[in-house]
Formats: sequence, structure tokens, C-alpha cells
Amino acid sequence: MVQALAAQGGRYVLETVSPEGEREYEEITSIQKLLPWQAGLQPLINEGANPQTKVIAFTVTEGGYYLNTRHRLETSNPDLQADLQGECKTIYGTLARILEKRMADNAGPLTLLNCDNVRHNGERFHDGMVEFLQLTGKQAVIDWMAANTTCPNTMVDRITPRPAADLPARIKAQTGIDDKAPVMGGDLYPVGSGEQLPRCPPESGGGRRGDGGVGHPV
Repeated sequence: MVQALAAQGGRYVLETVSPEGEREYEEITSIQKLLPWQAGLQPLINEGANPQTKVIAFTVTEGGYYLNTRHRLETSNPDLQADLQGECKTIYGTLARILEKRMADNAGPLTLLNCDNVRHNGERFHDGMVEFLQLTGKQAVIDWMAANTTCPNTMVDRITPRPAADLPARIKAQTGIDDKAPVMGGDLYPVGSGEQLPRCPPESGGGRRGDGGVGHPV
């Protein structure tokens, strides 16, 4: 999928389906840069620490926060244990490196935008992130995070199923675009944030709709 999207210059077509079965098509052109996975995640860390990056939005599913029923970190999880030893297999290990680099580079304030459908998602992520930093002895990063980041609660609810096998053919017939990385979704998706975000319009870049990404203001 990443290779196909890269070959298309980050452009893809979104098919929106209404409850009545009506279909609309829109070519999405907001992605400015793709960062394929690589060990160590250094390109992602560099992009997250770029002073032009003002918003980091992420979706890792509810299980990706490794929280127990008391909203504390499940420190027995192997991936989380690895990150507590300095790796970056989880959202916490990765963002810890980004925050450390932003602090060292004086890269400015940042919004950490949780887009998972989890109750009090911003608070849950924030508390998990702070606990992770406490467990790794990074009080300076905690202090910097308190002064320079926001973690708003959000509500994002949109059905985005796996693309149907015949989706590329429908898009080709309706738009003339030969899309190898299409997306389909429902047309109702309430999105809300509990805090004001930095100016970062849709054209500014970042992840595909429903995915994580970083946003640069224009």
C-alpha cells in the first residue's frame, strides 16, 4: 500500500458511501511526504521533531495504549518492556524520542492528537505517556511536555472498511483515475476536539484520513 501510494505521489481517491448507498468520489491530495517504515524510525522521529510540525495525529487502536482497567501501563507487555529499555515499538517509545529531540532542538509547542475511538482519549494517552516517561526517569521531558504540548480529548467516528476488491474499477469508471491505493468510508463522521488546535488546514499534509500523520501549517 505504501509503495502504491508513493508511486501516486501521495494522491488517492476517497469513495464516500451514504446510508442510502449513494457514492461520491474525491481525490485527496493533502499528503506531502510518505515515511516508509524502517528500523529505528529515525525519519519519523526527525519529522516529528521538525519545528514546522505542529500536530502529530495518531491511531494505534485501544490496545495500543497498553492500559489496564485502572488506566495504568501494562508494564509486563513485551513491547512496552522493550521500549522501557530504549526501543521504539510502541506509541510511547516513539513519541518519547520525538519529544526529547524537540526539547533539545527547541522546536516549539506541539499538539498530540489522539484519533482513536477511546473515551477520554487525550487524557488516557497523556497519563500513559507521563507514566512511561516517569518509568524511564525522564523528568525533564515531562516538564517540557507540560509546558509545550496539548493532548486534547477528541471524538472521531467514521466507518472505514477494508477497500472492496472492485473499488479500483468503480473509481476508474467514475473518475478516470487508475488508483492503486483507494479508500472507502461512510459519509457521517463526527469529529470534535476539547481544545483549540494550531492552525493546520487539510491541505497542509499528514496522514490519510483515518490514519496517523504529522501536520505542517501553511
